[in-house]
Amino acid sequence: MQISMWVPYDKKRQKRLVKFVLRSQLISIRVAGGGMVVLGLLFLAQDISTVLAYFLMLVGVFWAVAVPPLTVRQTIDNQSALAKDGCQLTLDDEGVTTAHPLIESRVRWGALSHVVETPEVWYLVLSKMSAVAVAKTLMTEEQRATFAEFVRGFRPVAK
Repeated sequence: MQISMWVPYDKKRQKRLVKFVLRSQLISIRVAGGGMVVLGLLFLAQDISTVLAYFLMLVGVFWAVAVPPLTVRQTIDNQSALAKDGCQLTLDDEGVTTAHPLIESRVRWGALSHVVETPEVWYLVLSKMSAVAVAKTLMTEEQRATFAEFVRGFRPVAK
């Protein structure tokens, strides 16, 4: 297999990748926010402290609704300028290479923990906090079919 494509920087695509990588943390933040709201309601029901109850509910709603999108936006805004350049993505029998104008990285297939497929992209997952996105829209039909076949046969190396 030898698939090579130019991947221009796309903020929407980057946002999806960040959400995918941070998904468990974002869920935890939302759950914590929901817990604060419930605790605030319990404080109101038990007539413990009205001010504290409303404060907990306000902070809980903020955590559940505002903190996850702010976290994603901050993560994208704090990326290096290098990440905002396009890159050449190469998939071959050895692994995945991403070549930016000033930096290059190579990951062998054995380093992947698993592959997640969505309608738009394949996520090549390295760890809980690291993944490489392979956008289907940037591939030809033939490349998608070749890579889909490769992914179906992919078995991670036992860790």
